[in-house]
Amino acid sequence: MSEVLLALLGILLAGTVMVALPNRRLGLALFELAALFGLAVSIRYWIEGETLTLRWPWGLPFASLSLALDPLACFFLVLLFLLSALAAWYGYGYTQHQHETQKRQIWACFTGLVVAMGLVMLAANGVLFLLGWELMSLSAFFLVRSTGSEKSQAASWSFLVASHVSGAALVGFFFVVGQEASSLDFALLASQTLPETTKNLAFFLALLGFGLKAGLVPGHFWLPQAHPEAPSHGSALLSGLMIKLGIYGLLRTLPWLSMPAPWWAWVLLTLGGFSAFFAILQAHGQDDWKRALAYSSVENMGLASLGLGLWVWGTAADQREIAAMALFAVLIHLLSHALAKGSFFLLAGCLDHATGTRNPDLLGGLGRPLGTTATAAMLAATAMSGLPPSLAFFSEFLLLYAGVQAVLSGGTLSGTWVVGSVALTAGVAAFAFAKLYAATFLGEPRSEKSHSPHSLPSSMEAPTLLLALLAVILGLASPWLVKAFSPIVQAATSVSVEGVSASLFHLFSTLVLTAGAAMLVGIVATGALFLGLRRRAVLTATWGCGYLAPSPRMQYTSTASSQPLLRFLQPLVPADPPRPSRTLFPTARTLALSYRDPVVQSLATLRQTAWQLVPRIPLGKPGKVSLYVLFVALTLVALLFLEVFLW
Repeated sequence: MSEVLLALLGILLAGTVMVALPNRRLGLALFELAALFGLAVSIRYWIEGETLTLRWPWGLPFASLSLALDPLACFFLVLLFLLSALAAWYGYGYTQHQHETQKRQIWACFTGLVVAMGLVMLAANGVLFLLGWELMSLSAFFLVRSTGSEKSQAASWSFLVASHVSGAALVGFFFVVGQEASSLDFALLASQTLPETTKNLAFFLALLGFGLKAGLVPGHFWLPQAHPEAPSHGSALLSGLMIKLGIYGLLRTLPWLSMPAPWWAWVLLTLGGFSAFFAILQAHGQDDWKRALAYSSVENMGLASLGLGLWVWGTAADQREIAAMALFAVLIHLLSHALAKGSFFLLAGCLDHATGTRNPDLLGGLGRPLGTTATAAMLAATAMSGLPPSLAFFSEFLLLYAGVQAVLSGGTLSGTWVVGSVALTAGVAAFAFAKLYAATFLGEPRSEKSHSPHSLPSSMEAPTLLLALLAVILGLASPWLVKAFSPIVQAATSVSVEGVSASLFHLFSTLVLTAGAAMLVGIVATGALFLGLRRRAVLTATWGCGYLAPSPRMQYTSTASSQPLLRFLQPLVPADPPRPSRTLFPTARTLALSYRDPVVQSLATLRQTAWQLVPRIPLGKPGKVSLYVLFVALTLVALLFLEVFLW
C-alpha cells in the first residue's frame, strides 16, 4: 500500500510544481510518472487480490487513520490513475491560451480532486472517509467555478448545495450504523448486527448521500449545470469517476447491513430505471455537447443502479448467482463508462477549441478537417451505444441476461423491469449518439464556425483517441475482466463465485469469437463491395428532386432528428412552444426549439418559493435572540428523543 500512497504524494507534488512554475512541462512529467506508477501498482495489487491495511491512532472521537487496499479499492484506483494521467496530458494543451491565474487555479483544483478521490477510495474509517468526501466536494466546487463565468458561479453553488446534503446524509449514516461501535473503522462496522429499523434508516441515508453524488433522478439537478462549466479535462474526471464514487459507496456500505429487505431492491430498481430512461431523453433535447453528455452520465448511473437493485433482489431472494451476475455487469459498466465518457468530455473540449462552439446544430462536416477527433468520436459513440465489441455491449448484455434469469427464477416483475429498462434505454441511447455524431462530423458545415476549424495539438487529440480505443477494444478482454472482478463480487456476495465466473468466461468468450468473426466477414464483404462498385462507379451530381439550389440548411440538425421522439414523450421532455406570427403578411422567420427538464424546473420553483417564505418566518428576523435559543433547545430535545426512544 505504501506504493499507492507514494503515487498520490507524487501527484500532489507534481500539482504543486504546476501551480508554482509558469513552465508546466516539469510538473506534467512528474504528474504522468506518479500516475503511471500508481496505475501499475494498483493493477498488481488488484491481480494479487489481497487486502492490505494500515492503521494509526487519531485524536478525534471514533476516528483512526485507517487505510485499506482491497480489490474494490484497487479497481477504482486503476480508473483514477488512468483517467488522471490522460486528463492531465490533455489539460496541458487545453489550458495553453488561458490566463496564468486561471491556469494555477485549474491545476490546483484538479490535483486536489485527484488526491481527495484517492483518499476516499483508501479510507477504512468513517471519519477519514467523510474528510476525504468533503475535500473531494470542495475541490470539485472550485474546479467548476474556475472558468469565472456567471454560469459557472451559479453551477458551482448548485453543486455545493447537493454536496452538503450528500455529506450530511452520510454523517447521519455513519452515526446510525456506528452508534453501538467503539470506533467507525469499516472492519468493525461490517462485523456487527443491526436491528431491522436501524438497517432501514441506514439504507435510506446511504441512498440519499451516495445517490446524490451519483446523480440519480431527482438528485441529478446539479450535474447538467456543473459538468458543462468545468474545464474539459476536469469534466472528464467529474463524470468519468467522481459520480461513480456514489456507486462505490453503495458497493462498500450495503454489505454491512447484512440481509437486505426486499423493498430496498425495488427502490434501487425504480430509481435506476427511471433515471436511465428519463436522462437519455433529456440528452436528446440539449443543444450543447457537454450538457448532453452530462445527462448521459445520469443515464449510465441509472443502469448501474439497476444492476445494484438486481444484486439486492438476488441477495434477499437467496438467488446468489443472479446477484453475482448483476454485480459483474455493474463493474464492467463502470469501467466502460469511465473510458468512453472520459473520451467524450475531452472530445467536447476539442470541438470548443477548434470551432468556438459545442452546439451540434451549428456544426457539421468536421470529419475531414478533424479526422483524429472524428475517429475518436466514432469509437466513443460505438462504446456509449453499447455496440459490439465495446465493453458496454457486454455489460448491458449481462444485465439483460441476469434479468432474464431473474424472471426464470420467480422474480417475474423485477426481472421484466430490468430487461425492459435496459432495452428501451439502450435503444434511445444508440439513437442519441448516432445523431450527435452525424450532426457534428458528417454532411456540410452549417455555420461559419465549422467551415474552417482550428487545428488541435496532439496533446489534446491523443488522450481522447486512446480512451475511446480502450473503451472499444477492452470488450475483447471481457472474459478475463470477469476473472479480475471475481474477488470484488465474492467479497460483496459472501459466497464463492467460481461457478458463475467460469460460466460467464465461457459465455463472453463465445460472444467475443462470434462478434470477431462477424466483424471480419463484414469488413471483407464491405471492402469487396466497395472495390467492385468503384470500378464501375460514375461520379455525377446528386439528384435534388427538382430543387436546384441545395444548401446546408436542408440537412437534418441534431434537434430536428430528435423532435419526433421528444414530441411523442412530451410530458417527460416539455418544449417551449414556438411564438406565433403577429404580422399581417408573412416575414422571414426562424424556428428554435428549447426543451426543459421538468424535474429541475420543479426544484427551481420550489427553491424560489422557499426563499420567498424565509422573510416571513420569525426566526429569520434579526433581534429575536429568545427565538433562536428556543429553536436550539427544541432541536436538542428532538435529538434526545431520537436517542432515547429510537436507538
